[in-house]
Amino acid sequence: MNEKEINFLLQKNIVVEQPLAKGAYGEVYSVYHNRYQMKFAMKKIPEKCFREAELECMKTTDDQRSVNVYQYFRFEGSVYLIMEFCPNDLFKMIHERKDISHRELERILYDTIMSVKACHDKRIAHCDIKPQNFLIDSYGRIKLSDFGLSAILEDSNAISDHKGTILFMAPEQLMQKHYNPFASDIWALGVTLFYIITKSFPFFDTSEPMLMRKILDGSWNTSLIPNSHLTKLVSRCLVVDPEQRATVSELLKSSYFPSLKLNSNNNKNGNQMLQKRKQFSSIIKPFSCRRQLICSRISPVSSSSLCLLAH
Repeated sequence: MNEKEINFLLQKNIVVEQPLAKGAYGEVYSVYHNRYQMKFAMKKIPEKCFREAELECMKTTDDQRSVNVYQYFRFEGSVYLIMEFCPNDLFKMIHERKDISHRELERILYDTIMSVKACHDKRIAHCDIKPQNFLIDSYGRIKLSDFGLSAILEDSNAISDHKGTILFMAPEQLMQKHYNPFASDIWALGVTLFYIITKSFPFFDTSEPMLMRKILDGSWNTSLIPNSHLTKLVSRCLVVDPEQRATVSELLKSSYFPSLKLNSNNNKNGNQMLQKRKQFSSIIKPFSCRRQLICSRISPVSSSSLCLLAH
């Protein structure tokens, strides 16, 4: 980030601290907002990759299961998104922890599914579900990030071209057919759950054509999962026929979660931060959004038009 950008952001009371990550479509920095005395994450993305209408709708979301986008600026060909700061992600956490207890694994899997449910309940298909896109906030809550990315990116090939994403792609996506993005999310969620449990992928090959063949075949090694209830949970996601896959609500009724209850203390711990976030949002939200980002409930859609922007 150059000096000109830094000075521009300083005028907005934003101090750039350090880079956090760099991907195909942007860079992420930790920043501090002097006015609100809070730490945020800031994503810098090429302006040509975004449509403003969908981004406005993302700003209106306020859910403890998803990472919030509060504000954005445009400057010299880039868009700067001010987002909720989360210090960790699911991918890093899985590899940092050697042993995860049964109870904790149950909680992680449940919260991961709940994060996708929060997205689907808004009629938004995430389209890029993978462990790296599940962030963990300061209170240990799992939140889905970058949801609806494919609906925002102008490049219609963003999903298939994204390096590594093929590991999470559903068979119908590989076949380049019209498909229901919600069902494809469930497949990617199944791959993610498998990865959380085993630290490996259900479908893997160093050869891309062979990997695609394995995904299209849909056969995977169930013996890698030690628990029969867990095996059934993942199996309900990794069904080749998208119409036969479970919904997120059906997954939450799995026999693996017979008595799991939401931890009220976990919610209480986050109340202070949540109230500060709401206060921040109410102050900086200068736009009204009459349009809602939704995906078709009736007919499947193509990869070039995954989501619909309805008036």
